[in-house]
Amino acid sequence: RMSRDAALLLSARAAVTVEDVQSTAARLREWLASSGARLAAGDRARDVVRTGVGAADRTVALVVRLLE
Repeated sequence: RMSRDAALLLSARAAVTVEDVQSTAARLREWLASSGARLAAGDRARDVVRTGVGAADRTVALVVRLLE
């Protein structure tokens, strides 16, 4: 079963799934050869992380409002 964070990264094309050593090596070669592809994946991953920043605080605020 996939984690929520892994699913978010995959859906944003900020991560990839690899099945074996060969597919891992192929993806690494692609990222090493193409700074554009590597930087784009990194930017997308950063965006996914930034979207979640503060989620715990927002959840606590919601619970507090519900309990009042």
